[in-house]
Amino acid sequence: LYKKNYFDDIRFPEGKIHEDEFVTYKLLYPLAKCLYIKKKMYYYRSRSNSITNQKFSMRYFDKVEAYCGRMEYFKERNKKLYCQALKRYLTTSAWGIIQLKENFPQEKEQVNQLYEEFLLTYKAAVESGDIALLDRIKYFLFLKNEILYKKWKTISDEHDRKKQQKNKM
Repeated sequence: LYKKNYFDDIRFPEGKIHEDEFVTYKLLYPLAKCLYIKKKMYYYRSRSNSITNQKFSMRYFDKVEAYCGRMEYFKERNKKLYCQALKRYLTTSAWGIIQLKENFPQEKEQVNQLYEEFLLTYKAAVESGDIALLDRIKYFLFLKNEILYKKWKTISDEHDRKKQQKNKM
């Protein structure tokens, strides 16, 4: 729940999916204090036609755009949150580029543009030291061999899932 005046200068973007990714950080970061309640009080309804159950679509890049905005927001405000946003942006962009190539092979121009944006962001992060060594290797792998990157990501995602399940117990 938010106070109404928090939305005086912040709006959810129109026509985007993952719209909460565009605004949540802008609402929470400036707060002096925030309350977290561990109790489950929200019910998500799972539908076959929901965003989370859909195959890859071009709208995936709404999320990439949101993460780019988050990265830029924290760049001058908070180094730690900037580095987290940078990692999320690079990971989401890399996966989006792979999915775009597989699902929309005719979109070569967009693939090239997204690849160039990824490369510029990656190089700047390496030069500035804003990216951990393991992440440098992971994204370098994406740039050199997407098949190996996909295998790495699959193993890493499975490891993270098991870790989350263990932490829930």
